[in-house]
Amino acid sequence: SWHGKTLEAMTALRAAEQRIREAEFYINEKENRKEPDQLLQEISELKKGKDRMRKEREAAKLEVESLQEMVNRLQLEVQRKDQAVTEVQAECDKVWAEAKA
Repeated sequence: SWHGKTLEAMTALRAAEQRIREAEFYINEKENRKEPDQLLQEISELKKGKDRMRKEREAAKLEVESLQEMVNRLQLEVQRKDQAVTEVQAECDKVWAEAKA
């Protein structure tokens, strides 16, 4: 269902944002200590991971937007169908009234 997919996408978005915050914190900790080359390599890997997580976050945002557009389209479709039903009902009432007269 679109609702489940929206919740799933929002959860993925929040998780990606949390991982980015954790990576930024860890990177700052390492950079503040001015550790040796091995740790600088680790920092580089973490920054790549953070960039990957940013991409995941953007993908999750796009998924949420896409699902929201789908929901909006479905709501419009429901409104149009409700309007059509109302019009048919009015026509039926009119015909029934004429038939009884």
